[in-house]
Amino acid sequence: METLIQDIRYGFRTLAKSPGFTAIAVLTLALGIGATTAFISVINPVLLRPLSFKDSNRLVIVLESKMFKGFDWLTVAPANFVDWRNQNRVFQEMTAARDWYPILTGAGRPEHLHGAFVTANFFSMLGVQASLGRTFLSTEDQLGQQQVVVLSHGFWQRRFGSDPAIVGHVLTLDDKHFTVIGVLPSSFQFASKSFELWAPLVLDPTQRDPQSHALMVFASLKPEVTLGPARTQMETIARRLEREYPKTNTGWGVIVRPIRDFYVSVRNIRLSLLVLLSAVSLVLLIACANVANLLLVRATARQKEIAIRMALGASRKGLVRQLLTEGIPLALLGGGAGSLLAWVCMDLLVQAIPYIPTFHAEVIGIDRQVLAYTVAVSLLASIIFGLVPALQASKLKLNESLKEGGRYPTGAGRRQTLSLLVVTEVALAFMLLVSAGLLEKSFLRLQAIQPGFNPDNILTVDLELPESRYPDAERQRGFYQKVLQSLRTVPAIESASLVSQLPLSGFLAGAVALTIQGRPAPPCGKDTSANERVVEPDYFRTMAIPLLKGRYFTELDNERAPSVVLINEAMAKQFWPGEDPMGQRVKLGNPESDGPWDSVIGIVGDVKDGGLESDPRPQLYRNFLQSPSRGMTLLVRATSQNPGLTDAVCKVVWAVDKDQPIYKISTLQQLVADSLKSTRFSMWLLQVIAAVALFLAALGIYGVIAFAVRQRTHDIGVRVALGAQRRDVLKLVIFEGMRPALIGLLVGLAGAYGSTRALTNLLYGISPTDPGTFATIALVLTGVALLACYLPARQATKVDPMVALRYE
Repeated sequence: METLIQDIRYGFRTLAKSPGFTAIAVLTLALGIGATTAFISVINPVLLRPLSFKDSNRLVIVLESKMFKGFDWLTVAPANFVDWRNQNRVFQEMTAARDWYPILTGAGRPEHLHGAFVTANFFSMLGVQASLGRTFLSTEDQLGQQQVVVLSHGFWQRRFGSDPAIVGHVLTLDDKHFTVIGVLPSSFQFASKSFELWAPLVLDPTQRDPQSHALMVFASLKPEVTLGPARTQMETIARRLEREYPKTNTGWGVIVRPIRDFYVSVRNIRLSLLVLLSAVSLVLLIACANVANLLLVRATARQKEIAIRMALGASRKGLVRQLLTEGIPLALLGGGAGSLLAWVCMDLLVQAIPYIPTFHAEVIGIDRQVLAYTVAVSLLASIIFGLVPALQASKLKLNESLKEGGRYPTGAGRRQTLSLLVVTEVALAFMLLVSAGLLEKSFLRLQAIQPGFNPDNILTVDLELPESRYPDAERQRGFYQKVLQSLRTVPAIESASLVSQLPLSGFLAGAVALTIQGRPAPPCGKDTSANERVVEPDYFRTMAIPLLKGRYFTELDNERAPSVVLINEAMAKQFWPGEDPMGQRVKLGNPESDGPWDSVIGIVGDVKDGGLESDPRPQLYRNFLQSPSRGMTLLVRATSQNPGLTDAVCKVVWAVDKDQPIYKISTLQQLVADSLKSTRFSMWLLQVIAAVALFLAALGIYGVIAFAVRQRTHDIGVRVALGAQRRDVLKLVIFEGMRPALIGLLVGLAGAYGSTRALTNLLYGISPTDPGTFATIALVLTGVALLACYLPARQATKVDPMVALRYE
């Protein structure tokens, strides 16, 4: 241990004597270690750290599936949840949750909140206790119980100033009175930061509405039960319910997955993070190769010192140990600088990440685990970049090394090692650049896709009418019509309309089962389905969605007129191939349902819904005048960009109802841009990583060639003295540098051909082995390598033969 400490101290002293070398090496390591530290800070809480709940390794999510509808999973019908809870023998507990968007009134300006209804055992199953007051009692999700609510810690601080007397306070939510019984701890987080309050979920087990699938179900496995048997039993229960309730349960399956696994699979979060972690790990390897180059060059300059030590009796093993140990101070300095760089860039990284599911209050940060990882990576890096130079430096021929006039300090083996490191750097840089190029090309193709509507100058405003003030269709229709009439009188507004669910908003329009008149009922479990949207008649003009056939809705298609619908082109092609759907009649649900028959009066263009990369699904539009709803999105198209449009819209809404909250004010252009956030983030970050890799690779090539030029000064001087021309010297040096670079390109080509296949799910409209991208990156990297070789080669042409011949 004492010898190790002495070697480390000697290493620090040696680094202090070479500040230039130390600065370059530390900066190079800081780039690699800082990037990996930053990403581990994200990946640790999202993918690695245990969930902050009781028995978190046994927590699962249980959902329904019906693949022919085009979805991997669907939320659960209340009656099915009750049956699952009563019939299963694999779960210790089951709980259910449903989104809740209440309107808070009576305490300042009305506010639209995001909360959740949960069964009474939700918090007890997770092992969460209130920091103030209590959570729900086991009976508080039964019919007839007092309405109570639990607040999140953040909402309690923001809205009530951390008032310790909040317990017992009565809140007016959707014009109903809820008593505050507790405040959750600041450490509690469940999948999203946006939940502000929680209330008991009251279920009616007798309700078997086939369209009512709204619950997220969570469960805790029994200690002796694993995931496989749990899935088997839940599928058995699903088949049993299918036999008992064929009208509502035919074709429905069950999905059982670990909670974290489910949430990080949404939007390819796991894949994106792992791809980016792999990318920064490659940057770290390139940084290590660069530092190994520097250390090898530095060891060459010290070979006389090493030769003297060996002549005095030092063993090769001892020299290797000392040279390797001297790399530890460099690694620790690089690790410290990298941690500082990661900490400085953390806020920027957090803001850039489009969506992170979290089960921890603090999602991203450099904690003790991350610091331990950084120390481990730094020490591992010291071994990676220090071992090869140490072994090479200890391979000396004492007679040649001790000669005063030793002309060629580097042997062929050492030059080969330097070349091998260059090959490694170029190959890794090529792989990163190809991945970044593929993502950029994919992103550009996504951007070029037309969403099916014109988003320019459209403001969107979400509205949710309180049920107590707007309990029926007539009042809902009246409020929205007054708002639209007032908006249409504003000179700066070209048109205004309503839609129940915006396209590209991140939430698909509800899928509904349909019956087509005159067609036999489809086989059980194979019902005909389409997405359903409710729109105001002026919606298509406001959105600039073209009419392909028939007519749009008009004001005459009101509640007293026959029920009519519009369909998109995809629905016409799928349900009436080779036929004219005009005048055809459809009904929601099965033929025996009480709903009216709707006549198809028009076909409109397809609109992208789930994402720009997704294919259009069958879409059915219902007229708001015939099917009003409390929750709608207001669309206002301005004649031009108008910064004051938001205030004008708010004034109109509050003139109709001064207590109506307004939320999610945005533009349709921003909505389209947000739909590409995940792809843009992955592309942008990988481009930054690839740029760093390219810079480090160019720096490595330049360093090796510059070192070779210095070592061959005498040789170059002799060539020039014997008549070699400037271009001959230039070609000689460039060829020497480009040879390992071109070999690195070939190795990188083979590596990229295999590695880019991992990007398949992140790409759109482009192959992971796209020849154009591979060729372009190869040309770019070749050009950079040529430049890195040219600069020292140009310096070599300036060698004075007289000076060179006196060299050494």
